[in-house]
Amino acid sequence: MITALVVVFSFWKIQNYILTPLQICRRSQLEIQSNSLRALQELTKLNPVVIQLRQELVLAYSALAAATASENPVAIRQALAEVHRIEAEQKLLKAKQSLILWQEQQETWSRQIRFQAQITKLHLDSDSFFQIDLNEIQFLPHSLSVRPDQISDKASVYEPEVDFSHKQSTQAFWRLKVQSRPSSWIHQHLPFRYAARGRCSGSLFEKAKQWEPGLWKENKVDKL
Repeated sequence: MITALVVVFSFWKIQNYILTPLQICRRSQLEIQSNSLRALQELTKLNPVVIQLRQELVLAYSALAAATASENPVAIRQALAEVHRIEAEQKLLKAKQSLILWQEQQETWSRQIRFQAQITKLHLDSDSFFQIDLNEIQFLPHSLSVRPDQISDKASVYEPEVDFSHKQSTQAFWRLKVQSRPSSWIHQHLPFRYAARGRCSGSLFEKAKQWEPGLWKENKVDKL
């Protein structure tokens, strides 16, 4: 009877230790990708403004050329002022786009650090029955996988990279070892040691022409 209770208790504790890092990882991946989705949406919403400013600039340069040909100083000053106004707006829009990308990356790093802290806390939470060793915690670098249609000091039209879901992926890995403490009564009845390597990854996936946060299927823990 005691042995049966020990087995049930041990199985429950071990499953919890093994699955908790995976649950934390999955939650972190979805949070990171949700944040990336917000940044992607903010960038693409600015695209019509970028295109409109480009069209306005073409017209402004045409007006400047006409004013220059007419040798009308007032018309030249007005046309030149319009060109400068539009170019200033383009640069301000470029700064806004850069801020969106910077904030997305900072938030990703913040959540990466939080994930590592939560995983590390599991190691510190080892109880009197089992000892948990978590190491080789890795989180692959990530930045929003978008490409500008031009490289300049003015605003660009941003679109998702080709093969976006794969390039947008974030991944995490860890090694886990759970073993019964030699001083515990569990070890006396049922000595136990288990080692595994876990991994999980997420991305943004296109569904009905919309991007949604999701997880790749290979999220799992493998026994070593």
